[in-house]
Order: sequence, then C-alpha cells, then structure tokens
Amino acid sequence: MTGLGDINTTEQRLLGAAMVSPEIGRDVVQVLVSGNFRSLRHATIFDSIRTVWHRTRGVDPVAVAQDLTDRGLFAAVDGLATLESMIAAADAVHWSDIDFLTKHTPVGADGA
Repeated sequence: MTGLGDINTTEQRLLGAAMVSPEIGRDVVQVLVSGNFRSLRHATIFDSIRTVWHRTRGVDPVAVAQDLTDRGLFAAVDGLATLESMIAAADAVHWSDIDFLTKHTPVGADGA
C-alpha cells in the first residue's frame, strides 16, 4: 500500500511535470480534477495549472505563479519554494526514466 509520503511525492512530480512538459500538462488537465489530490496545496496548484492551460493552451511555472498571485494564493501554497520543489521532482523523474531506459535496453536494440 502506498504511504501518504509516496502520494505527496507523486503529486509533486506530476504537477511539476505538468508545468514543464506541454504534453503532460495537457494530459493532466484533461484527465484529473482537483479532487484527485490529497493535498489541498497541490489541489490549489492544480487549479492554477488548469486555469492557465484553458486560457493559453500551455502551462509554465511563471504563468502558474502569476495565476496564484492574482488569486491571492501564492503565499498559501508556500509560493516559490513549493513550485521549485515540484519542478525539481519532475526533473528527477525525467532523468531517472532516461537512466532506467539506458540500463534496460538490450545491446544492439535499434528501437524497431
């Protein structure tokens, strides 16, 4: 069973990835709702991601920070520290995925 810490980490990674990857941002907005998040802070950030995506069809951390600021919620989600940790978590997921693939691709595999 997944512990609460694992769920928080997963939420952070997902939200961070949504802010730095247009494809993941689109998928997250189309599939999830704020009720999917256990953390109120994460649900609030998700709402900003969704708002920005629907307005511009793209998401980035600066736009999310601006939306949170405009709605008076930037401090409530611990602002920059939270957004930076989410982006760092998303980065870790990306590089660990690359590392996994390089270690588990058979020698001579050409991707065909």
